[in-house]
Formats: sequence, structure tokens, C-alpha cells
Amino acid sequence: MKCIKRAQVRPLVAAALLTTTSVIGAPAFAQTAAPENPGTAADDTDGKAGITVVARKTAENAQTVPIPITVIGAATLTRQNLTNFTNFQTKLPAFSVYLTNPKQLNLGIRGIGNNGFNTDGIDGSVGVFVDGVYTGRQGMVSNDFNDLADIEVLRGPQGTLFGKNTTAGAVFINTLKPSFTPGATAEASTGNFGFAEIKGSVTGPLIADKLALRLSAFYSNRDGTYPNLYDNRDQNARQGSGVRGQLLATPTDNLAIRLIGTHARQFFPTISPVILSVYNPAALQARMAAAGYTLLTSNARDRFVNIDGRLDARTSLDSGSGQIDWSVAGLGTFTSITGYQRWSCFTNNDNDFTQLDAITNYGSCNVERQFSQELRWETPRGQPIEATGGAFLSRQRLQVDSRIRFGTQYNIWAANPSATAFPTVAGGPGRRVPIRRASPASA
Repeated sequence: MKCIKRAQVRPLVAAALLTTTSVIGAPAFAQTAAPENPGTAADDTDGKAGITVVARKTAENAQTVPIPITVIGAATLTRQNLTNFTNFQTKLPAFSVYLTNPKQLNLGIRGIGNNGFNTDGIDGSVGVFVDGVYTGRQGMVSNDFNDLADIEVLRGPQGTLFGKNTTAGAVFINTLKPSFTPGATAEASTGNFGFAEIKGSVTGPLIADKLALRLSAFYSNRDGTYPNLYDNRDQNARQGSGVRGQLLATPTDNLAIRLIGTHARQFFPTISPVILSVYNPAALQARMAAAGYTLLTSNARDRFVNIDGRLDARTSLDSGSGQIDWSVAGLGTFTSITGYQRWSCFTNNDNDFTQLDAITNYGSCNVERQFSQELRWETPRGQPIEATGGAFLSRQRLQVDSRIRFGTQYNIWAANPSATAFPTVAGGPGRRVPIRRASPASA
């Protein structure tokens, strides 16, 4: 995975103060989607036990939280094999996912979502937090997940506790913690379109009651659903793999330290526009016919495409985080969450979407590096007044290198009267125009 050009990068540092108070006995209402208890993760099948969430940065029963919440617990996630946002949206009301390639993942709540095409440096409207760590680009969560404890969706603005990037709401992805009770799981699945998936995990103590380990890994592959008549490949396929390691240390009864490391890769032969029989651009068809080509027409069911270039995306994610929870008698709980993430996405696009050598190399290389630090203090529970306060620091560096190459037949596709406008350059066909663009990211 290699970028074409290196662009200038500007860092951004942002800080926010997080405060909230609640009075015991005040009415509170919450909405939930599944009668489960994802907070415990070990057994969330008993709806009577209640649903534990961290919607206000502390574990509490969902029915006491005055926020519209939807929760998918571990039992449902495992039983229905929900592993990515494309799957999650089927269980989440008022939640939408738009995904053509990982770089352009757009999450929306109640119809609000602003991370669309060519908006690499624009913040999304839905904040995503993985094990308490904010993800600066929504494409960073386009990959599959495994070993999940729950998915929580908070609808409506959540800026009080989670900052300006939660205009539409926030999504929490919580993975299972290491356990001091030994255990292991393994699962293999197959399905239509060549679907195959293998995943498993193992957990147990390294030092009794003091240090526990959890390791999990997965591999998944699915063939595409858009046949490409040019080379018999399929578009809209998906392949991913990942491994996560965790350590949980409890040196004392009032101190817990959790360390998480993640390594994930994804290959995504993306969707190509389908030229249907009801859409027949006569002018382009005539120009292609004059050059000896037939513009493909398909139908809504078969969805054939005919492109002569690559249309795919590759992503890589490497991240590490550490969380410290320290409870002090009479003072409450102090929490520190430190995270570092590096995400890259390399895209290729045959941007004329035909078998012409017109724009067969159009894409970008995105590299996101993010460091975040959160500190917060929570007052003792069960008091007449409860409060949470803290600060958040984020430094993000987003580098975007875009490129475009015009092929020898660009004049046919664009109705250019002269093919000489795009001569051979540097021994290769067409003209490559690097587009340099660097955008600072915000937290």
C-alpha cells in the first residue's frame, strides 16, 4: 500500500470539559431495543435482570438514563452473527449506514449524517467510541468486529459529555473484558455468495485474581454480488481479518487497569454504478459504438457491470489503548483513558465505469494518526447529587493524497474532440494528475 504524493499535515489539539449532574429521584426515561443485559456480557439473555449501559460514562441501568438508547447485547450479536455496521443497522431504529467504500462510510441517526463523498477532513455527525476511545474518522470502524459485549446507540445531540462530533448521537462499541475464569470460544460459518468466517477467543487468569488475559481473532470472506463481464470478477465483495489482545490487572480491590491492542486488515472490492436498461445515455453509446465498443446495459436483478480497471479499497488499523479506574473511598472514581490509532485506506477507482481506457486510475491514500487522552472524575453513587467531570485532549493528523490518470480513450468518454489533448506521459498512456489535499481532523 503506497501513497502517490506526500502532503503537508497540520495537527489540531482540542480540549473539552465534560460535566453532568443528576438528582436522585428525578424521573428518567430510556428506550431499548432488546431485552438483554449487555453490560455483563457473560449472560445477557435474562431481560428481567435489566440493561446496563455507559451512556453517561458510568455503568448504570438503562431505565434510569434520561436519553433515548438502543442496545444490542452479546447474545443477539452472537446468535445473529452481527459483525459490522451494515449488520447493526438492521437492529437499530432510526439508524442508517451508507457504505460504498471504507473511506466514505457515513453513519446517520434520525436522518442526520454529513460524512459523504470527498469530505475526508469533515467531522461526522455521529461520534463512535470503541472501548471508550473516540475514533476520528468513521471509516476506522468499517471493518468487522468480534468478541463484542454490546453496541449502544444514543440518539440526539450528545455534546454535553461527548463533544461537538455527536450532533446526531453517539455509538459505543464495547468488547468483552478478560475474565479470571478460564474460557474459550470458537465458531465457523459458511453461507451463500461464498461466505466463510472463522472466529474465536480465549481468556483466563495469568495471576489468580490479579492479572487476566484475553485473545481474540477472526477471518471473514464473502464474494461480490455485482458480476464484472470484463474479467469475470465480482464487485461488492468483502474480506477482513483481525486480532485483539487484552490484559486486565486488578492489583487492589479499588484499582483496575485494562490494556488493549488491535491489528486489523480489510480488502473491499467496492460497488460500481450499474447502467440499467432504463438508463441509456445515447450520446455516450454512439461515441463508444463508433470506437468499436458497446455500452453495457443491465437490469435491476442481474446488475452486470463492465469495467476494465480496479475498483477496490484496502484498509489497515493498528491501535492501542489503556484505561485506569481508581476508586477512592468518599471521593468517587477517577478514570484515565489513553488511546493511539493509526488507520490507512488506499482506494482504486475506474471512474468512467466502462471498459474504456478513460479514467482507470482514480483514488486516494488516507492516513489517520490519532492520540487521545481523557481524564474524568465521578462522585460516589447513591448520593443526593451525582456528578461527572473531566477533560478530553485529542491530536489528529490526517494525510490525504489523491491521484487521477486520464487514459488514451478519455476523449471518447468525455466527448473531447481531440485525443491529442491527453498524450502519452512518462512512457505510459494518459496523464496522471496528482491532487494534493491535506485536511486537519477535529475531536
